[in-house]
Amino acid sequence: MKNFEQAFRSKRLLAEMGENISSLARKLKRPFGSVANNIYGYRANAKLRGEIASFLGHPVKELFEEMGLAPRR
Repeated sequence: MKNFEQAFRSKRLLAEMGENISSLARKLKRPFGSVANNIYGYRANAKLRGEIASFLGHPVKELFEEMGLAPRR
């Protein structure tokens, strides 16, 4: 896991909403692995990160980019 704090925060926000990574993947209609990789910081997909942040109700920059996990351009 590249960034424990970022992953922990995302999972905590999901838990507060009564969700988990699997249910989030189903709601976003995305593969579980892709969603998990973005949350745990293994891969950066700007569009998917935007969808995750929107679902959680937080800006992408606050959830991912401030943690040094901005997608490569």
